[in-house]
Amino acid sequence: MADQQGQKPTYNHLILMAFSVVSERKSGKDITPAMLRAALMQRIKDLDENNEWLEACGPPEDTYKMED
Repeated sequence: MADQQGQKPTYNHLILMAFSVVSERKSGKDITPAMLRAALMQRIKDLDENNEWLEACGPPEDTYKMED
């Protein structure tokens, strides 16, 4: 539905996506930013190769209307 100026509203969605990181400590306190980046980049590669983006992310967890 358009607003008074004829523009359609836009929405910002919070999307969650899981990925795993392998470390040597049960607590995960040895996880570094580089490890997170490498694991996330691998997850993205896997999602692209298998076309699983929608299944991996699911529906938005939160949404709010954008203001002009």
